[in-house]
Amino acid sequence: MYSATLADSVNADASFVRRIISKLAKAGLVKTVRGKSGACSLAKPPSQITMLEIYRASEAPVAFAIHDYPVEEECRVSRNIKGCMERVLCVAQNGLEESLARQTLADVVAMIKDCG
Repeated sequence: MYSATLADSVNADASFVRRIISKLAKAGLVKTVRGKSGACSLAKPPSQITMLEIYRASEAPVAFAIHDYPVEEECRVSRNIKGCMERVLCVAQNGLEESLARQTLADVVAMIKDCG
């Protein structure tokens, strides 16, 4: 599928789609043919591609992050909240990744088909 066609179908910029396809290719999830009539296809069956593989290949940022702000040393909460929340958010991130590892691209395709 051409990047411009794919980009149009998801209302995205073609250069963004090409960057994502490149990342997926480097991860061995898609095969690409370059050039004017270039295309890409899955490198293995959708049932063998987990959503975690796609998530990691796309180099998406972690789902949960703590913003950077100055700590007020006189305040017990300010001094400790970042460390506490880092642990909480790490558990949440791990849960997200465990869930993505259990789902395949074939599962997502089936959901799309079920939606009609």
